[in-house]
Amino acid sequence: MSSLYSVLQNTAQRYPRRKAIAFYGKEIRYGTLLRYTDALAYVLRKRYDIQAGDVVTVCMPNSPSATVVLYAVNKLGAICNLIHPFAPVAQLKKDIQRTNTKLLILYDVYTLKNDCTELGVPALLSSSCFFMGTLAKLYFKSTNRGIVYNIFPSLEKCFFVRYENFDYYNFAANEDAIYLPSGGTTGEPKIIRHSVDVFNWLCGKAEFFMSLPLTEYKAMYSVLPIFHGYGLCMNVHMCVTYGIINVMSIKFDPKSMARGIAKYKVGVLTGVPTMYARLLKQKAFAQGKISSLVECFVGGDSVSEQLTQEFNNTLKRQGSKGKLLSGYGLTETVTVCAVNTINNNKDLTIGRALPDTHFLIVKDGKILPCGEVGEIAVHSPVQMLGYLGRDDAPTVSLQGKTYLLTGDYGSLDEDGYLYFKQRRSNIIKVNGMGVFPVEIEKVVDAVSGVSRSCAVGVKDDKRGQVVKLYVELNADCSREQVLADIEAQCKSQLIVYAQPKTIEVIDKMPLSLIGKIDRTKLEKLANGEQ
Repeated sequence: MSSLYSVLQNTAQRYPRRKAIAFYGKEIRYGTLLRYTDALAYVLRKRYDIQAGDVVTVCMPNSPSATVVLYAVNKLGAICNLIHPFAPVAQLKKDIQRTNTKLLILYDVYTLKNDCTELGVPALLSSSCFFMGTLAKLYFKSTNRGIVYNIFPSLEKCFFVRYENFDYYNFAANEDAIYLPSGGTTGEPKIIRHSVDVFNWLCGKAEFFMSLPLTEYKAMYSVLPIFHGYGLCMNVHMCVTYGIINVMSIKFDPKSMARGIAKYKVGVLTGVPTMYARLLKQKAFAQGKISSLVECFVGGDSVSEQLTQEFNNTLKRQGSKGKLLSGYGLTETVTVCAVNTINNNKDLTIGRALPDTHFLIVKDGKILPCGEVGEIAVHSPVQMLGYLGRDDAPTVSLQGKTYLLTGDYGSLDEDGYLYFKQRRSNIIKVNGMGVFPVEIEKVVDAVSGVSRSCAVGVKDDKRGQVVKLYVELNADCSREQVLADIEAQCKSQLIVYAQPKTIEVIDKMPLSLIGKIDRTKLEKLANGEQ
């Protein structure tokens, strides 16, 4: 199909009464979801003149409204630019400029915590609690007092206008449809361009991932964010493709998740290692009704053998035949391009290649044999179109195909299973989100009194990793004042994932033989390894 919207339209016309989304005590059916989408698309075209090729920037967490926005923008042939809902205003403004955004869609809590009076483009404001049930709505309002809704027109009011329907836009092959951020600090490093084809192709291969007939799956639980390729494709669009319930959550809460699994008989989970580790500590999960679970896919970071065994034992004890299944992917390939499945899996690996996907292990331009460790290169139908405004995509021509150099290191065995060795150099994984140390250091080094800085990842039971910042200060500065300035700048310039958990002043940075900061030494020091 030539759009994402057409998939929603097809499902809604086949199953208009089937539940599409469950959201904090409220449910929306597919027919209703399509009607809201058509109404919003009409408003976007008539009131805001959104046309094919225009960019609509979406700064929202998981919600029914975010789903409506995605498909309405796609119906028009416009590009949906999805960014982190915790992005600082400075980053948001840069993103608007970089993408030549025509319309911005924000959520209410963002405006409560940030000054959004001068963003430079028209905006619509979403009410996060609009589709919540009564109790959840009351709780939300009591914990988010002071939100002013009249600063921008209401997004949700657009869902209920009288509208004239029109045909959806047919995207051409290799035409931009989705922009995704490559990492979790400022969003500055890269904006990744994707076509609709990669999402539809990947969802169309569900039989490769799933062990049961697709008609037997009732629900998926969505906690991975919609601005993340994994959450957008494997949760939102996968549910729409097969007409199953998307149990949505704004943020991860293990108790709420355990209850949702039991209530909706969730068959599929997607998440990061820290999420599964926290689920195991939740009584409602470890001793709950989770027998419906079949596939529990985990990515975003390496998974310990201990976590896998403990999680699988819990599933078995509670009557589930499911497994925790590791996969591998990156935003440049939307999400997974290799995965273990119930029927084909191997311990300590991150799975085998998807159909029509090929892996090579390379070093210095040469292809390495099975068992040898090198850089992972992938050729797949889900590869990105490129980086916005850049022509430096890390690709190489091998065996007559264009391969993407991932920057990650691993090996392949003779059966085609991929072994992960280490993440791409220097990236810190906080809650599964990539944090670029160089972006943190750029902010910190600009503070008066800082000689140089180095951000490293520290192991954390709850988040996987957190950021620790080492700073070397100028001799004539006020230590207290500089540290206060660092904290202030990090808070204003970096999203929450990238903000240092601890800051340590170091007399002199350790240097490598060529005069660069010895990041490896500092990482070992921060993690108590020396």
